[in-house]
Amino acid sequence: MTVTTIKDGEYTATVYKMIKDGRYGEAIHILSHELQKQMKSRAALSLLGYCYYHMQDFTNAAECYEQLTQLHPETLVEQLPQDDPDYEVDMGCLLYKEGEYEEACKKFMSAMQVLGYQPDLSYNIGLCYYSMKQYAQALKFIGEIIERGIREHPELSVGMTTEGIDVRSVGNTLILHETALIEGFNLKAAIEYQLKNCDAAQEALTDMPPRSEERVLPSSGHLHQHTHTDGDQGNGSTLSDRKLLERELDPVTLHNQALMNMDKKPSEGFEKLAFLLQQIPFPPVTFGNLLLLYCKYEYFDLAADVMAENAHLTYKFLTPYLYEFLDAMLTCQTAPEEAFRKFDEMNAKLTDQLRKLAKQVTFFQSPLFLQLQEARLARNLCVIFVSKVQEARLARDNEALKKTLQDYDEMVEKYIPVLMTQAKIYRYIPVLMTQAKIYRYIPVLMAQAKIYWYVTVVLSCRYIPVLMAQAKIYWNRENYQMVEKIFRKSVEFCNEHDTWKLNVAHVLFMQENKYKEAIGFYEPIVKKHYDNVS
Repeated sequence: MTVTTIKDGEYTATVYKMIKDGRYGEAIHILSHELQKQMKSRAALSLLGYCYYHMQDFTNAAECYEQLTQLHPETLVEQLPQDDPDYEVDMGCLLYKEGEYEEACKKFMSAMQVLGYQPDLSYNIGLCYYSMKQYAQALKFIGEIIERGIREHPELSVGMTTEGIDVRSVGNTLILHETALIEGFNLKAAIEYQLKNCDAAQEALTDMPPRSEERVLPSSGHLHQHTHTDGDQGNGSTLSDRKLLERELDPVTLHNQALMNMDKKPSEGFEKLAFLLQQIPFPPVTFGNLLLLYCKYEYFDLAADVMAENAHLTYKFLTPYLYEFLDAMLTCQTAPEEAFRKFDEMNAKLTDQLRKLAKQVTFFQSPLFLQLQEARLARNLCVIFVSKVQEARLARDNEALKKTLQDYDEMVEKYIPVLMTQAKIYRYIPVLMTQAKIYRYIPVLMAQAKIYWYVTVVLSCRYIPVLMAQAKIYWNRENYQMVEKIFRKSVEFCNEHDTWKLNVAHVLFMQENKYKEAIGFYEPIVKKHYDNVS
């Protein structure tokens, strides 16, 4: 049906019938023609965005909705009846966007009670739990998505790729989209990655319904180019060296593949992340991750170039903390003293925030104090913290305490990398350790983690890599005594971490007169992984 064959007064009915029948392409043709006549038509833009969304043309859908928000910024959600499940879902999305994950989760659960099971709602709930670091609960909802997907849609070949079975791409079908399997597997991969289960994270990606990473296009196709030379990791490669391609993989999956395969295929990982930066939209964390990985692999010039070429992205996708941290890291390569000053300023701000948060925490007269006694830590404590939240203490309000500790831990995550990177500029870490007296409370938090979450894991994700980078300076100079000294300074935080113990063993071994001590560190690791020794 062409636009000219539709009678006057029948446009609306015709478009809605097309949408009802799933004929989104035809509806888009008519709505696009209507927009040429009325460029600011609210109804046409809304329906056009809806059709693009269901055809999985998310770029055009986003453009339509962006125009709508600019033309009609008034809040419409609150105009819906509050007993409407759509109201609950929409409010949940807005609350999640504002970082109110617990309240958002309640909204999604309320909607599911009315609407029944829906994969997208189950994913939203899992995402909320993930954002609250409640990974077990998140995996529960993701597991249900996967189980239903396997049972109801065997044609999607879930898990076949992991098993080594050669299967054809299932494409980006509407059925695949409705199952939320791709979103679920990506979230599962993210959780396993956070928990340092790298094999399980990679398996989650390969368990996805198979889609071709790339498909050959006609010569008229176009692909943005970005060059990256990976040093001695391989030859310089550009996307333009290959045939013109179209990827069936969504940006999130492509990003996760790059991130989780960096250790094995760094050149390919950098290429994928750089490619994503040229696409609209791309996952918001892509920009920051690319810069951090460039710094990790010591491609500081490339990191500086990317920041300079994408200045507009720094304000949009980098938090003030991450921007300051990266800026100081890059400054360190040319002006160590200036970098030290920048890190010092960051330290001052973070320390102030940590101390303010510490005043809100109390353990005395709380159920947690009994846990500390069981952990044999309470006997060494006189006064831990002064609390400003007397109501929470008297009411045994664990939720308020939990929220305060979570805020505190997030601040600790930011403080440690700055502290350690600043120390890296100078020869001796004790210069800065006087600034870190606040960390004497860390063993207490370790006991708390038994109840709430594994603070040890959170800290080691940031602390260990920076510590090893610092030690590497002296390792390269064969100053093994200084490396050992650095490791001994970190024993309070790292003595249960296998990576730390393995590197301590290495540095003791290299000193030749400490073989017996080295064996003491090697032996438990070998026994732990004995089944993997071929």
